[in-house]
Amino acid sequence: MYRWNESVLRMDCGGVHVRHWTIDPKRPLLVRYFSVANRGGGRTEWTVNCDEPWRRPPDVDGPPRDGGWGEWGEWERCTKSCGGGTGVRSRRCDSPRPNVSGRPCAGPVTAVGACNRHECGQVSDKTAAAVRRSLAGRPHNAVAEVGDRLTLWCDQTTVDAIRADSPRARFSWLRNGKIVTSTVVDDKNDSCALVISSCTVHNSGVYAFVAEPPNSDRIVLKLFAVAINDKPIFVYIGDVVRVQCNAATLSYLFNRLSQEWLVNDSYVIKNYGVNSLASIDVDTITIENIHFQGIWKCVVKSTEINSSWVTNAMEIKVIGLSTGWTHIMQDPIIKILFQNSSPTMIISICTILISALCVGTWCCAYIFNRWRKQIMKKTSKGIQIKNGIHKRVPYQQL
Repeated sequence: MYRWNESVLRMDCGGVHVRHWTIDPKRPLLVRYFSVANRGGGRTEWTVNCDEPWRRPPDVDGPPRDGGWGEWGEWERCTKSCGGGTGVRSRRCDSPRPNVSGRPCAGPVTAVGACNRHECGQVSDKTAAAVRRSLAGRPHNAVAEVGDRLTLWCDQTTVDAIRADSPRARFSWLRNGKIVTSTVVDDKNDSCALVISSCTVHNSGVYAFVAEPPNSDRIVLKLFAVAINDKPIFVYIGDVVRVQCNAATLSYLFNRLSQEWLVNDSYVIKNYGVNSLASIDVDTITIENIHFQGIWKCVVKSTEINSSWVTNAMEIKVIGLSTGWTHIMQDPIIKILFQNSSPTMIISICTILISALCVGTWCCAYIFNRWRKQIMKKTSKGIQIKNGIHKRVPYQQL
């Protein structure tokens, strides 16, 4: 037994003082503790300063704790690789582990039964379970700019496992459920990749690398959520922005998904909660204040597998309050003419246009006035006044 205070560490064994150490307050104290446990079968286990749950010193003085069996492991040493065979699986008495005074688990540690009952040429349950584990808790997100080159890689280990079960399986990339044709295969390394040479906003979405065994459903091997950020969108407070999440494909793979739009990874501008992603994929969001400025991201979360995906991104810049002038600027023709111009440039262009209109009006008025005078002058030559009476004199030919 150890006893200590701020300056002395004392060790007793069976109530008899064995040794003590004086602690220097200026130097750290290093303590090692050992424990010995007989695990049965002639095996003795020593542990030293171990904090892992399965290597902690055995509980020798606590209340009795009986053991409980954990889940059965996978089938091993199966007599056939497909079509049904016989194998062995085992389990551990660790849910919980019994202490010294508790009772061990009752029942066999191993069991013999049927294994690899899947049809030959199809993917086994063991491989399918391994694929599901690889997807859970390991989301892959890629955010790129328009014009960037983007490469999405598959997991070669998973591909090899699928090919071992189903040599005739076909592999492909999907974007939002549709096959992508620009897949690059490296025959030298027997690896595959999806290469997007020049990203556009249309490349945003959910990408899935899938295997398709003969006469069987597709199996998703890897998922990527790709968000392509385009040029900033300039808006005013009060404007309505149309958004699209591109995440509907995820709802066909996972249950109870939630969706939200975030600004700068922190400010939630719209939270849909657990919902049908297909019904909320396209929506409109009203710019309420200046805090809506920044990088907008559509985030889909799954509490079931502890994962989240960013399926779309866009940059929003809030110029200011919406006014009558800003409504005029929303006209499609006006927007095309002035969409890339600064306010100073717009004022200068308007001044030039108004000045040109005034000059043009003056020129037209001047030309019209001269034309009117010429007409009146020609008319007056053919009229004589006699005794106060205007009389038209016909023109005489020379």
